[in-house]
Amino acid sequence: MSEATAVHSSAAAAAESAPDDVIAEILLRLPPHPSFLSRASLVCNRWRRLARDPGFLRRLRAFHRTPPVLGFFHNSPDLPRFVPAEGVPGRVAAEAASRRGRPRPRRRRGRLPQEGRG
Repeated sequence: MSEATAVHSSAAAAAESAPDDVIAEILLRLPPHPSFLSRASLVCNRWRRLARDPGFLRRLRAFHRTPPVLGFFHNSPDLPRFVPAEGVPGRVAAEAASRRGRPRPRRRRGRLPQEGRG
């Protein structure tokens, strides 16, 4: 077994052995946008069961208090449409991901220089 496979299997075993209340606490601290919880519930049947539990959903609403504004409906003469309040959550905007206009960090022997060194 390779080292990478051993690390992956030990991480998977650790995730499997985590108690339900620990996983529920992790899910509780996800950002309040619905897509984060729905994506997390796709990890496995156990996470889906925890995310759909009525007790967990009560704790989630109490923890985050006010739900996020997802967008609004814009009534135009042509066609009413839904306008999202922000971009797709969990994704980096194209402008933020672009490195245009920024100098490329200088590498030294394949590594980025540490703070304070050139």
